[in-house]
Amino acid sequence: MCGRFGLTTNINEIINRYRILENSKGKTIDIYKRKEIFPSERLVTITKSGLIELSWGMKTSVNSNLIINSRIENVIGKKYFYNDFKHRRCIVPANYFFEWDKINVSSAKYKIYDKNNKIFSMAGIYRYIEDRDKIYGFVSLLTRASVDNMARIHNRSPIILEKNFEEMYLKGEDKELIIKKLLEYNPELELKLKSDNQLSFI
Repeated sequence: MCGRFGLTTNINEIINRYRILENSKGKTIDIYKRKEIFPSERLVTITKSGLIELSWGMKTSVNSNLIINSRIENVIGKKYFYNDFKHRRCIVPANYFFEWDKINVSSAKYKIYDKNNKIFSMAGIYRYIEDRDKIYGFVSLLTRASVDNMARIHNRSPIILEKNFEEMYLKGEDKELIIKKLLEYNPELELKLKSDNQLSFI
């Protein structure tokens, strides 16, 4: 899963990295440049229409619990997520994410990087909810069963997109091919143990 992550890259680097259209450059989102981002906070999010801002954690209603992570198995198999995955896929950019060791007894906190990409793309889905004439936007990160070194500390991992697959993920129509590609790619991740005085527990 992914319960926290960091985005320390400035907005211009994000615009260049994702080739965002000129009309997105006026957005003021530097306030979301943070070393540790928590659920319910506002996120930089990339959709097929450009850059938007959404709250981390999907809701069925304004007062419902947050769904910060959505299992790809449920997205494929449950009607609840069908329209989100079909019509509202998105990318959440990150420089790293955090995970806590749930396999061993230590609960140690790890900071995890993609060795080959300073900015990497986590797969997400999003939706809007209208309440009392206000519209709220929410995003949930997709997860899969962990593989390789991630499997040593946790049984779930955020789905990270291969760079040349990002556009297809946002705009593609072939759902089965997109799912296949999501599960095929295994990024080379580097796990860094946080020092003892920085350990957190959840």
